[in-house]
Amino acid sequence: MRRGERRAGEEGEKGMDIRLGKAGRGLNGEACVPPDKSISHRSAILGAMAKGRTAAAPFLLSDDCLSTLSCLRSLGVEVELDGCELAIEGRGPDGWSEPAGILDAGNSATTMRLLCGALAGRPLACVIDGDASLRRRPMGRIVSPLRAMGADAAYLRWLKAGLPPHFIGYYALVMGLQGRPWNDCRGAEKTALRARFDALKAEAQGAGHPCGLPAGIEKTLDEIGLVPRRSA
Repeated sequence: MRRGERRAGEEGEKGMDIRLGKAGRGLNGEACVPPDKSISHRSAILGAMAKGRTAAAPFLLSDDCLSTLSCLRSLGVEVELDGCELAIEGRGPDGWSEPAGILDAGNSATTMRLLCGALAGRPLACVIDGDASLRRRPMGRIVSPLRAMGADAAYLRWLKAGLPPHFIGYYALVMGLQGRPWNDCRGAEKTALRARFDALKAEAQGAGHPCGLPAGIEKTLDEIGLVPRRSA
């Protein structure tokens, strides 16, 4: 290894010119790499989606990564953090529970984007929010597919996946895809949205998903007489 006057590709700047030769003996030992933000986010979320215990170290103790852990805890995931060593008890893809309040992503756009994807196929009603800065971040990669699908088609898929029907959740989706506040719906417009909501709920029930329940649960309730039997 020798110090040169210039680094390749940087005319006029001093730098380090490094040359590696064949080692006389093999290299042995361990190298500890610094924690990585991208890997830390994903290891936590994937561990929460898996079944069993997942360990990841070193976990980056940044505000963004801690926001991801906070959201996972709100979803009922057991998270242990000892220094920079993370341990998560995953309960499988269907083991998350509906949060009691809003999932706070803080200033972490990665938390919001990754959790939106992880939650999209689950029968849970969730709202992910963040600070003023995060609200100004672009979320087109999430919103654009929903806009292309349409609010009604998207909500119908959720109902068929087992999401319990809730009018506020439906019109919040409609308003959000229009870039409007969630409660910006009144008068005749709200009446029309209620009619659309009732039609979607009836369609989901007609497809074998009464009250947004998965077909397996419906069958069990039907057998014990808690769901009115439909004629063939």
